[in-house]
Amino acid sequence: MNGNGTLTAALRVPVTPNFKRRLKILALKQRRSLASAIRVLLEEAMELEEALVPPDPERLEYEIKLDTAEAARLLRRGYDIRVWEPRTLL
Repeated sequence: MNGNGTLTAALRVPVTPNFKRRLKILALKQRRSLASAIRVLLEEAMELEEALVPPDPERLEYEIKLDTAEAARLLRRGYDIRVWEPRTLL
């Protein structure tokens, strides 16, 4: 339980010193405590993951916009990328 009576769970995640330094810099830029900045990052990551879940659980398709370098990197990693280009209907 923290100081205002809210139940909290202690979560310990080992990180590299370089990553911890980057987290502290981010927290300072956002004028947050380190714990608050990490909490916000975790919440945003969970919201992003939920947004990327396809509506049909049998299909593993995502609609994302990539530049050429990002698409090439994903192709090298073995992803199947299909390109759809918008068309104007006359």
